[in-house]
Amino acid sequence: MKYLFGLLVAVLLLTGLLTACAENRVVQSHAVLYTSSASQLVSPDISVLEEFVNAMNDHQAQASLDLFDDLIVLISNAQYNLGTNIPLHGWINTYTGKAEVQGWLEYQTGAVIRIVPVASSVAAQVVTLQAVFYYSNFVQEIRLDAVTVGGRIKTLHLFIEKSKNA
Repeated sequence: MKYLFGLLVAVLLLTGLLTACAENRVVQSHAVLYTSSASQLVSPDISVLEEFVNAMNDHQAQASLDLFDDLIVLISNAQYNLGTNIPLHGWINTYTGKAEVQGWLEYQTGAVIRIVPVASSVAAQVVTLQAVFYYSNFVQEIRLDAVTVGGRIKTLHLFIEKSKNA
């Protein structure tokens, strides 16, 4: 009987301990998300997108490129209604790795006159920046969704509103 009582107490203590650990883990998971690599922490960082905008406004393609992870995936969706993710007969370009993104950045830093941030937010692991891109003869409203890892942009998704005349 003493044995069963001792076993019951041990089970109750162990259950309480496991529950406390699980609750602590849930709280921590809202603050920091984990990627497939246990050593890589995903922590949303709006400052990386701010640095990206500053480098683009300074027309510094290399400084912009340095903010990207080596395995960057950049997706550009044109002519989207920014309230939805439904394409309005637009196009999608995907650039994978720094070499492909470098060509896109070199073109954009030469073409963009100014980027003006409008609003930003962080939800789950995605940092979102609403911005207006001013070109020489047109203006585009663009939503940038980024996943940042260790101070670098791992993925960048641009949702580009239909062009407006400047």
